[in-house]
Amino acid sequence: MLLFVALALAAPRHELIQVDRDGKEPLRTMVRWSPDAEGADEKRPVIVWSHGLFGSHESYEPLVRAWVEAGYVVVQPTHDDSLLGLTRKQIKAKMASPPLEIWRERPKDVARVLDALPGLDASVPDAPPLDLDHIGMGGHSFGAYTAMLVAGAADPRVHLQDPRPEAFVWLSPTGIGGKGPGDGKFIEGDMDPVERPVFFLTGSNDEANVRQQPPGWRLTSWRALDAPATLWFVDEGHHNMGGISGRVLPKAGPADPALVGWVSEATTSFWDVHLRGLPPGPWLEPTAAKAASNGRVRVEDKPAPETPPSTEEAEAAPEETDAAPEETETAPEETEAAP
Repeated sequence: MLLFVALALAAPRHELIQVDRDGKEPLRTMVRWSPDAEGADEKRPVIVWSHGLFGSHESYEPLVRAWVEAGYVVVQPTHDDSLLGLTRKQIKAKMASPPLEIWRERPKDVARVLDALPGLDASVPDAPPLDLDHIGMGGHSFGAYTAMLVAGAADPRVHLQDPRPEAFVWLSPTGIGGKGPGDGKFIEGDMDPVERPVFFLTGSNDEANVRQQPPGWRLTSWRALDAPATLWFVDEGHHNMGGISGRVLPKAGPADPALVGWVSEATTSFWDVHLRGLPPGPWLEPTAAKAASNGRVRVEDKPAPETPPSTEEAEAAPEETDAAPEETETAPEETEAAP
């Protein structure tokens, strides 16, 4: 009996709230946290998570559990493409014609959730205090596309970015081009406005069935990205990465509990680095991740672009250039002495 009580106390908490959408049907949004996380009385960073096509606030339990147990409050809106609560007939109709045209509404849902965070203590009084200076945002598949727009992709052509999240997790993100809604397709240059840190995950079997593109297509966005970013590439990694959604999905790969655990640890470490200022864990280190995964995971980093020199530095540059010829004149003497 005592063991049962202990386990119950350790279970993450959750509460479903309704976020106002200016006359539209309220946005069903799940708030999750762990009362027993380390530093339970301190303000906690927030992660806003956007589900994939047809998903809901009930999806991604393995990832969400790892994050709340690490001390984050996770907020999950249910977008209008969700199948949650629909009849079989409605589900069949929606799956036959995926509603990609709502792509503009999803980032707006995220903005509404961010707007609602300061008042969360009133709607969810049992939730811990929030650290609204440290917010992360991410998603999987269509949710990753949503996170890309929130991060600034395609801005100002499509102005849907939000300055509040500090870092982003893109799992199976969208590539450049491909089948999709007209101006919602990414084109060359759309990744240029992204400046905040990104965790970018894809795999060798990560096909884009809805957009009718092969796995390598997703990497076109990685190659175009000029921001501080970490690529996490999984050999034999399928679209659902072994079950990160919380279940096995059709045409999205087999169950792979080990991979789900790796993704949970790597993303938690990424959040820790950028929302808490902690050092990176082994799953963000190229050599350690390769060894721990028996060679399946390749980690690659893109550093932050160099900051342009300040006015003072620019003015000082000619003086440094003038000194260069003197150093060059000594080079022949050193070369002749080398043998």
